[in-house]
Order: sequence, then C-alpha cells, then structure tokens
Amino acid sequence: MQSSSTKILNFLVNDMLDFAQMRSGKFRKNIYNFDLKEAINEIVSIQMMKAEFCGIQLSFQMINFP
Repeated sequence: MQSSSTKILNFLVNDMLDFAQMRSGKFRKNIYNFDLKEAINEIVSIQMMKAEFCGIQLSFQMINFP
C-alpha cells in the first residue's frame, strides 16, 4: 500500500504530465464505464482496514443505491 505522501506526489506528477500534454495539443481524456458501487465498496474496505489498525470501528451503509 502506498503512503499518503507517495500518492500525493504521484497525483502531482501525473497532473504536470497532463498539463504538458494539453499545452502541446496531445492530451487525450480516457473515458470508460465502471461500477460505482464496487469502487465505493473498495474505498470503504481500504479505509476500514486503516481504521481497524488505529483501533477505530468504521461502518457505512448505502441507502437506496441501485
């Protein structure tokens, strides 16, 4: 698992590369479908592991979500 500072640095580098591509007119936006419910569950699962490591009980509930 990457540390928070590693993730932030990765996002910054990627943003700078995207900006350079936009300036050169070569930027392409990748658009694709994904399962939002699955993505949310994955994020919550990761956060639950982090919370458990810190002795915190984390729970969530998705109400009226298709």
